[in-house]
Amino acid sequence: MTLCYPQLSTGASAQFPLSKTTSTRTVMNRLGDGSTIRLADPDSGSCEWELQYRGLSAVERTSLEEFFKVVEGRLLTFLFLDPCGNLLAWSDEPDRADWSADPLLRVEQSAGITQITNTAQTRQTLKQSIDIPGWNRYCFSGQIKSASGSPDVRLFLENSDGHIETSISAATDWQQGICSGDLEGAAETITCGISIPAGAVVKLRHLQLQAQGSASGYRVSTSKNGIFRKTRFDDDTLAFQADGIDNYSTLIRLISRN
Repeated sequence: MTLCYPQLSTGASAQFPLSKTTSTRTVMNRLGDGSTIRLADPDSGSCEWELQYRGLSAVERTSLEEFFKVVEGRLLTFLFLDPCGNLLAWSDEPDRADWSADPLLRVEQSAGITQITNTAQTRQTLKQSIDIPGWNRYCFSGQIKSASGSPDVRLFLENSDGHIETSISAATDWQQGICSGDLEGAAETITCGISIPAGAVVKLRHLQLQAQGSASGYRVSTSKNGIFRKTRFDDDTLAFQADGIDNYSTLIRLISRN
């Protein structure tokens, strides 16, 4: 089973305030004529997080402590789902290979807006599957607009353990659709997507998957998204302060290599 940084009882993995610092490296080569060549070094980048927790319950404290012991402090790496990031790949370009469309669903993309047209006589689906733990709580969201009429648009989360679905009657103005929940089990993937009825023409934008219970501000993603698979604790100790009965606080630092 994948070692994944735990979520709190709220479904979130962090609280505000939090800080995220991204570091990159550029290699420079100075030539004999004085000119220079600069190239990015994609394998040397890193991200660092400072996660401040307050009001933790004893159960949440124990969950963090046990995870810290499992990874042996700074020794082992684990999967961290960025609380500030979009877990989808190419969120504004569903015509990319990371997305999967049913055979009779036409997908057209332009300037961050995707139009999907169902040319079949049954529902057709646009979806993306991601290799991250299916048992976490996730929120899939996006803005939806109908070209005409009020088609029944369905957003869903699914894996081999189950299926969660919500419906929205699309209108000619933009409105947000949200599907949120958790699927119990041990699946190592999660799939999110949108299905539309026969003959419907729907526009989409701001598609986003987050490892939390509700939608937050949109962040566009490309081939690099909010999934960090080589993360570790940046400290060898994990200390908690008791602020009251069943009330704890702590500061956790994480570092991830690209």
